[in-house]
Amino acid sequence: MKHLSNVMNRVMNRVMNRVMNHVMNHVMNQLLHLCFRHQRYACLAALLLSGTSVMTQAQTQPPFIVLNAASYGAQAASSNEANRRTLAPDTIAAAFGTFTTQNGQAFFASTATLPTTLGGVRLRVNGVDAGLFFVSPAQINFAVPPNLADSANATMVVINSNNAQVTGGCFNSGSNSQCIIARSSPGIFSIKATGEGAAAGLTTKDAVTFTPTYKADLSPADVDAGTTASPTALVLYGTGIRRIPAANPNDANGVAESISLTLQGVPLNVLFAGPAPGFTGLDQINAILPPEAAGLGIVKLVVQAKPPLATPFLSNAVDLRIGGLLPPIRVNSPIAFDQTINGELTTDDQIQMLNDGTGRTYFFDVYTFRTTQPNQTILVDMRRDISTAGNQLNSALLLYRVVGNNLDQLGEDGDIETLGNGNPVETNNAIMLMVLPLAGDYAIFTTSSNVQPNGVGKYSLKLSAGPIRQLTYGQSLTNETIAATDIRNSSNVLFDAYYFQGTQGERVDVRTTSASYISLLILHQNGSFAPQGWVGDAGSIGGQARVAPASGLPDTGIYIILVTPFEINKTGTYSLSLNRVTALGEEAMQSRDEDATPARKLGERFANSRAVTRTIEE
Repeated sequence: MKHLSNVMNRVMNRVMNRVMNHVMNHVMNQLLHLCFRHQRYACLAALLLSGTSVMTQAQTQPPFIVLNAASYGAQAASSNEANRRTLAPDTIAAAFGTFTTQNGQAFFASTATLPTTLGGVRLRVNGVDAGLFFVSPAQINFAVPPNLADSANATMVVINSNNAQVTGGCFNSGSNSQCIIARSSPGIFSIKATGEGAAAGLTTKDAVTFTPTYKADLSPADVDAGTTASPTALVLYGTGIRRIPAANPNDANGVAESISLTLQGVPLNVLFAGPAPGFTGLDQINAILPPEAAGLGIVKLVVQAKPPLATPFLSNAVDLRIGGLLPPIRVNSPIAFDQTINGELTTDDQIQMLNDGTGRTYFFDVYTFRTTQPNQTILVDMRRDISTAGNQLNSALLLYRVVGNNLDQLGEDGDIETLGNGNPVETNNAIMLMVLPLAGDYAIFTTSSNVQPNGVGKYSLKLSAGPIRQLTYGQSLTNETIAATDIRNSSNVLFDAYYFQGTQGERVDVRTTSASYISLLILHQNGSFAPQGWVGDAGSIGGQARVAPASGLPDTGIYIILVTPFEINKTGTYSLSLNRVTALGEEAMQSRDEDATPARKLGERFANSRAVTRTIEE
């Protein structure tokens, strides 16, 4: 990481001096052909504000509406309406409505110092004249005055060329259109000037050669994620960022420490955030792309001010397409049976993307082990380190078989959930009980659950030869014991585990009784915690729990039976039987259906298409 930081500091020192000339060539010429070089100080900001799509959404708004010129009211994942209505001093903004200009014409500013009257039109924010980039009968582009105090009810007044005044408000999908002046109103410019689509930005490795983040048709272009030895710098343009209070006002990186820039939720290393040289209201962000993001495809970029320095409003989300191949998976270390490893998920770790269309990403570590005999039973136990203050990691496990340099996903676990509705939910750990039919190499992925994208935190991981006993059809066990030394999850639920080999379509009947506790049975396929059939309990001590899927087993393979009390910290003796039947009695349909399906099922993540390297990460 030190090497990466040193390289990028050298690169970004040159970026700041050279990048704006490239912006003129790459960004401005793509936006609108009306941008002439003698207008360069005002042109970029003015012509980025060409969209009018918000008008159809704002018919019930005031006579004219004002919004952040970069975001266009498209704040990412924000339910806070104040987010849309907030403007920071020095923000480039756009007003849409009906205005009277001289001769009904459009006018562009042509000087570095923006005029406060253009085409006979003025715009005032809280009584202070705003600098004007552009005015037309339908749109005014302006810079929010730089020295405004915070205000919860800022006024927006346009004085037309005929001296008629009209008062407007700020864009809002709700009924409140009162403008707010605050230190934070981040927006990122898109190349389409709509607040959405491809980012209006550049990438560079040396501050000499710059590559646009968009194609000629304004769709996202493939971006090289770079490597640790040759990192890629990303240059983005926005507004409403420079006035966020700086965590370190005396350094040269602007407000870099005061913002977060995330790529699909993954935080980037921001080297600079602040005014872009020579352009009123235009802000620039320089950041490093994580090499681990290679091959992710189209991802979302979002800027947010960090609390408590400023209100943590979100920017709009713009698109970046990360090209290349998914990087090989790095193995953190081998893990031996009965070994416990203390690890930590961090934002520098490898990245997975959930393969369900949501684009959610997750950090992961990898540990490998080898089995030398078939039908090896394993217990993998991952626990969040609860001794670390603030550690909110929601643990999850994935298991893959390593075949050459490829991965075949075998199992997953979000923590055996509640083991029935009668037990409390626990989120500290993940437990995976499996039978490995083949000898060979395997990889354990430690990660966060589906409901916690980009989860980080400390954990412990232990691999054991799983205490899973084999059952055969027709076998009955008596005087078996749930003991305090049995498998235990972090909710203190105790259970025993068994497995049997089943055939697709077979009808099975599994029963357990106990005079010590209320019985609960769970039947699931090896490696999956989606229960097959019914999970029942009789509702009283001494009653029978029965699992008998009426439609038969869904696949040929290994099935796991879990026997557990329907309460925590409960021990006692039980009996268990497994039978293959030709037909099921009606009572099988009456068994109580308990939900043992993890709400955060992991599904297929893309790791099964990635190569595995034997390199141990330092």
